Amino acid sequence: MPLSNPADPKLGDEAQVKVLYKGASVAAEVRATFAGFSETTMAFACSTKTGYEFGTPGVATVKIWQPGYRSVRVALEAEDRDADLDTRVLWAILAFEVKKGPLYARRW
Repeated sequence: MPLSNPADPKLGDEAQVKVLYKGASVAAEVRATFAGFSETTMAFACSTKTGYEFGTPGVATVKIWQPGYRSVRVALEAEDRDADLDTRVLWAILAFEVKKGPLYARRW
């Protein structure tokens, strides 16, 4: 769940997302990438975690350094006691576009 409007981040900003399971904040690995980063399937530009030991419970921060379409993916292993499964993996993907901002105009 984005903690701010996904259309607002500009280059140099950090976007925060909160990971919830059954209404509660959970520890999870969060991976993000952007269009054109790699042609390899499942290649991610950055990886971070949420949880009490990493700051605000359930919140992950993703740095925005490239304009274009971006996706943030969370995969959470959840116990499933109601089925014949030991574990089920739940995925959530947030996709949004990062507009060109003031940092884009700079010449490095």
